[in-house]
Amino acid sequence: MPQKLRTSVFACLFAVLTAGPGCSATPEATDVTHATFSSPSGCCYTPDNRPTETLVGLVASGEAGSMQVAALRARGPASLDALLARLDKATPEEKPRLRSAIDKVAAQRDADVSKLYWYTDLEEAKRVAKEQGKPILSLRLLGNLNEELSCANSRFFRTALYPNEKVSRALRERFILHWSSERAAPRITIDFGDGRKVERTITGNSLHYVLDEEGRVLDAIPGLYGPDAFLAALADAESLHDRVAMDDTDRFYDIVQRHHRARAEGLEDRWQQETAQLGFAGVPAPVPVRNPSPAAPPPATIAMGLAQPKMAVEMPVLQATKLGAVPPQPGGSKTVSGPADDNLDQLFEALATRAQPLAKLDAAGRALIERKRPMSWTNAAGPRPLEGQELDRMVAAFEKLMALDTVKNEYRFHARIHSWLATDRLDLTALNARVYEELFLTPASDKWLGLIPPEAYSAIEGDGLISASP
Repeated sequence: MPQKLRTSVFACLFAVLTAGPGCSATPEATDVTHATFSSPSGCCYTPDNRPTETLVGLVASGEAGSMQVAALRARGPASLDALLARLDKATPEEKPRLRSAIDKVAAQRDADVSKLYWYTDLEEAKRVAKEQGKPILSLRLLGNLNEELSCANSRFFRTALYPNEKVSRALRERFILHWSSERAAPRITIDFGDGRKVERTITGNSLHYVLDEEGRVLDAIPGLYGPDAFLAALADAESLHDRVAMDDTDRFYDIVQRHHRARAEGLEDRWQQETAQLGFAGVPAPVPVRNPSPAAPPPATIAMGLAQPKMAVEMPVLQATKLGAVPPQPGGSKTVSGPADDNLDQLFEALATRAQPLAKLDAAGRALIERKRPMSWTNAAGPRPLEGQELDRMVAAFEKLMALDTVKNEYRFHARIHSWLATDRLDLTALNARVYEELFLTPASDKWLGLIPPEAYSAIEGDGLISASP
């Protein structure tokens, strides 16, 4: 699509979203980068063709409207760079306006810290990747990356990974970035009846796909990894990209399958070595969690337990509501994440201790956490922002859980993905469906994400469920 037309399309959609009636448009999706329009005429198709610096100045002064921000978004990463440069010298009054525009132009919440520009149209990302000869990093998440309440793991990516100086530089310089939404992130609100409310997301998981310029899958990095571990996974996928560049289909899959066969065997060998070194010789490698009742959707409590930092935030709310509870098992048996071995949890804790250096926040990640104002809830007079040693303890606890997620995701999920890609020619759609169904236990067929326990009486008419209008 020509640059001028792309600019007008973005500008039109922004005008429709903010101005309401008066412009004729029928967007295919709510995000500003996915839209088609019924008429190429009228006010909506008048792009703002003024220089980027002029538009950035209007944003800073508060004189820019949605048309100007849309024009900046349509011009790509260079506009984001211009906004970031202006933010560096902005006055306190200008900063909120610039940060808001930066998030819209980048299509990512907190992009003033990450400095990353994301495409939400995979075809456009592929076009740019071909022009620049770079692989694509494609995030799949619940919700939208430019929303505060996207799924928990994507929020942790925005805290621990994307702001990290080394990760941000690698993503900006070596990858074309893209994100897409698996489905909306479910939210739960607890109303205490006196004006106090707690709103959180519950369940769901995210992963990063590494694709070549044609959109073919090179690798998938499941869930949250520590920054240095994430960089190592990116580097490995990038080396594979360099080996398959411009290869025909048969040769492409031959190289990809040999690569993942070697990685699967390497992970198995590493598991044996590490378990022996830690005094757990003979413990079998973990396998993905099973659904305890294959005839019913996987309970949300099990799916949620697959990600440690996410579980720490969401599980108390889910347990309190009893939504997504695990149904009683015959004989009192329980679902486990691997072999029925009480040593497995201890082993993962020991592995996480080894991986702790790979899961440290840098100064940018720490600063973003402080900006989010995490609260202490122990004060009888009311919540107050964490600071000092309290904040240090919270950060340390998060880093510990991130290290635990790193080793669990690598040995439990990534190992399985390696085995799939070593034997099957899976495109992005097929692999994504398999990941969400078999690994994350949130299959697309379950519209309620395991939150409705089967055969549990709620004493509420219709179980309190409201279906979307057709």
